[in-house]
Amino acid sequence: MDPLSALSIAAAVVQFIDFGIKVVSKGNQIYRSGDGSLDENRDLEIVTNDLLVLQTKLDQTSQRTDQDERPTEGEVILRRLSTAANELAKNLLTRLNMVKAQGRFRRWKSFRQAIKSVSSQKEINSLARRLSLMKEELQMQILVTLKDKMDMLATYQSYKLDLLDQSAKNLLKALQESQTGASFDAVTQGQTPAPISKSKFEDGGPKDNPALIPKIISGFPSPPKGAHQLHSHLKRNLYEFDDDEAERAVLRSLSFPAMDSRHEAVAEAHSRTFSWISNIQRGHDQPWDPYGPWLERGSSIYWLNGKAASGKSTLMKYLISNGDVSRNLEVWAGRRQLICANFFFWSTGTSMQKSQAGLLRSLLFQTLERIRESNKFKPDDLFQRVLPDMWERLIRIDENAVEVSKAKGRPVGKPFSRLRDSWYAWTLSELRRVFLRLMQETSEKFKFCLFVDGLDEFDGDHAEIVTLFKHMASFPHMKLCLSSRPLLIFEQEFDAFPKLRLQDLTRNDIKIYAHDKLSAHGRIIQLSRRDPLFLEQLVIEILDMSAGVFLWVTLAVKSLLKGLSNLDSIPDLQKRLRELPPELDDLYSLMLRSIQPKFYVEQASRLFQIVYQAQSPISALTLSWADDLDEQLALKAPIGPVNAEERESRVDAMSMRLKSRCAGLLELRSISRRSDVEKHADLECNVQYLHLTVKEFLEKAEVWSTLLDSTKSTNFDANLCLLRSDLISLKSADRGWDEVQWTIIDSAMYHASMAENSTGEAQTTLLNELDRVCHSLVEFDPKSNRYERKIHWSAAMHTIQQPCHNCPESFLAFAVSKGLVLYAKTKLSNRAGEVSQQMVRPLLVYAIGCVPIYEKRKMASVNLSMLAMLLRGGLDPNESFQGSTPWRRTLSHILSILNVDETIQALSLEQSWLDACRLLLMHGADPHAYAKTVLKNSDGDSLTQPSKLSVLEIVEMAFSHLPHHLVDEVKTLLSQKRGSASSLKRDRFCYKRKYDSDSIRHHDQHKRTKITTDASYLPGRLQTGTLE
Repeated sequence: MDPLSALSIAAAVVQFIDFGIKVVSKGNQIYRSGDGSLDENRDLEIVTNDLLVLQTKLDQTSQRTDQDERPTEGEVILRRLSTAANELAKNLLTRLNMVKAQGRFRRWKSFRQAIKSVSSQKEINSLARRLSLMKEELQMQILVTLKDKMDMLATYQSYKLDLLDQSAKNLLKALQESQTGASFDAVTQGQTPAPISKSKFEDGGPKDNPALIPKIISGFPSPPKGAHQLHSHLKRNLYEFDDDEAERAVLRSLSFPAMDSRHEAVAEAHSRTFSWISNIQRGHDQPWDPYGPWLERGSSIYWLNGKAASGKSTLMKYLISNGDVSRNLEVWAGRRQLICANFFFWSTGTSMQKSQAGLLRSLLFQTLERIRESNKFKPDDLFQRVLPDMWERLIRIDENAVEVSKAKGRPVGKPFSRLRDSWYAWTLSELRRVFLRLMQETSEKFKFCLFVDGLDEFDGDHAEIVTLFKHMASFPHMKLCLSSRPLLIFEQEFDAFPKLRLQDLTRNDIKIYAHDKLSAHGRIIQLSRRDPLFLEQLVIEILDMSAGVFLWVTLAVKSLLKGLSNLDSIPDLQKRLRELPPELDDLYSLMLRSIQPKFYVEQASRLFQIVYQAQSPISALTLSWADDLDEQLALKAPIGPVNAEERESRVDAMSMRLKSRCAGLLELRSISRRSDVEKHADLECNVQYLHLTVKEFLEKAEVWSTLLDSTKSTNFDANLCLLRSDLISLKSADRGWDEVQWTIIDSAMYHASMAENSTGEAQTTLLNELDRVCHSLVEFDPKSNRYERKIHWSAAMHTIQQPCHNCPESFLAFAVSKGLVLYAKTKLSNRAGEVSQQMVRPLLVYAIGCVPIYEKRKMASVNLSMLAMLLRGGLDPNESFQGSTPWRRTLSHILSILNVDETIQALSLEQSWLDACRLLLMHGADPHAYAKTVLKNSDGDSLTQPSKLSVLEIVEMAFSHLPHHLVDEVKTLLSQKRGSASSLKRDRFCYKRKYDSDSIRHHDQHKRTKITTDASYLPGRLQTGTLE
């Protein structure tokens, strides 16, 4: 035997002997121990069990904290470490139990377990070392968290004493003057606290005499809610907090795209018209109230009303910019600062341009911006007092930026500049509270006059908007000038206020306009030489036919000017005028019939359909893409801006096309697009109806049917055309990731869904291209954070400071949430259950309302077709994930719709949600499930502890407004399911998800890719084959 072999055999013998000694030794320890375990393992088991008990207590404490206030960053880290340590400890205990000797035959089992112990010792030691490291990290984090808590507690107590000491004299002075002090809370609630006597302060301030503190604390302004908020308010004094930048961030949150576009789109008043407005007087036969005296001395509301197209919006625009009106209002304001703001409701505009939320955001933006500019009158802390919650959030953002910058050793910079426009998800209740606070805080230094046009174009309950305006007018330092058509609700509610009817007062304005426009044409001079009275007679005839409708006058004058250019004679012009129908609808019909040649009619129909199906005013460039006959244009277009030459060429061509094809019923209007609160703007040409009455005319069944017949023999689909144009718009938009991009994406998904309905086909190719483009945009956006890029581009919809944990994790999930049934069906290919189990959240969750916070206003209905398709595909409504199920999420969303805003009551809860409950119950939803709810007051504060509501209670409460037989059907089905559920066990496998909301980051890619091969199923970062 060679020496090397001999050495190898000897080493093996020595190793075997060493192993045998360890086995005998450990077997003897196990046999003699009381519980069948080794001494070192028993100690390790005791320590591990103690750690598990500590972790359980920590979880209980965290749950109690979460009910009171938002957890801090340290608490979140501590909770994650605790969870990880818990899993590690459980694994270690499992390994230790495996090497115990239990039961009878202890000698043989001791020997066998000794072998296991020796072979497993390396793994046990590894787990123990990892647990030890985790323990050290937990201890360090607990110490840091305790330090922060102690700092906050000390700061809070110091704040109480300092604040009392600094303000005691001011409080005493106010109490002496009024004899009835009022705390901040009492003032806001309309209550008056008991007076405090002067004797309480005679012995010195609170610091000198601590016994005074309990006596006066109840009458003193309370600090912000929660120690965290107070701690943040005081920490800002330790470094420079940029109030100016914070105020700009507040204004950016209130602004929204096209906020001023309707005001700008309204035609300017013709020279010398409306000059009578400040001088009108009321007579016995004149049913109007003087406007000038109301401006100078009046209060409350002045109502301008008039028939459709009588010039109300033009008059409102004139009043806003008129110098005489401003001077009259300055008289009313006296020594206080005058603040004017305006809003123009627009029924054909965006959702914000016709909603109460848009009204309040616009008014708050304008008033706060102008208060900011009036340095002489602006209180230093007005923004903090009017928007305490947002100000607190800005302070936290600033603090986080300072801490991160210090840790990385770089300058702080301007953290608020990273906030996008409309970065804050305002709710209607918040906006109302902020507006109320603003009125309360500004009553001594400011007076407000608001001009609001088009109340009849408000997209909601008109009674609701009337109530809001009446409440605003109740403040003595505010007045409102309102305009609308004379709808019955407005006549009833505004009859007691000063008012005028516009068509009664514009006769002279019409005469001036018609005379000036016609006399400017050179041929009029020639005709007047033949008949000096011709022009005056023509104007009188226009005046009599118009019935006070300014738009009719405009169209009649255009027709006459065209006749003059065609060298019409005086009889020809008279005949042209007399052949015009006196009613606008008849005039519009005549204009449509005049479109020549006939093939222009089909092209006009395409344009009318595209503009009608657009969700908001469409630009000339976007319309040119939608009307382009090249169906591959959207796929071929590169990502990047459109060059100026092509843009100009397309806009010019569209302008000529509208004039030649649409008979003037659609027209281009240039508006400025506000890019930020510094008022930088660029011009954009939008396509608009000539007037709202044109849209109302086209929507008539017989008119719209005629337009559709013109394209019936073609494959034209307006929504498909708009989807293509949205895709090109997204590709050519400015690089970035803000509300502009999200508006385009929302529009594209909406038109994709509508195109599915109208064509019966999934738009897979276009939607896949949309997904690719969005991935590209978010990757190159400097404002998007790593969290957004890691999950999916839809996560970037939310503020960079508050990543959206509720966002879809893949484009498939996003499409499900948007109701793209055919696209989802195509992608799933009869594997819905299989694909859903590979996702972080079940697909069913996205079908029933797992939407980002900013989209909760869109939760009023549920897509039943999508829900039915997924349920038929085998998805389980009882699948457990994140402590809930899709079925329980449905119940919770029903409750959240009722509570998301006080304006969204049960009447807004559509029948589709009741039908969704029926569908889910029919497919096995647990009839014994429940959802938690909390009663809240008007400020959003919880009044009760969370209570559980059963399915039956939720159905009865949420759908009481629906027909009783529909609700009874669901209740009967629920009763049947409850009976069967109590006697039968569910035989379906229930897949349980064992990860929390952060597991998106750590989800195992291997498990996903074993089954899923289509990249559209996967989160954004996983699609690229990397995982951080």
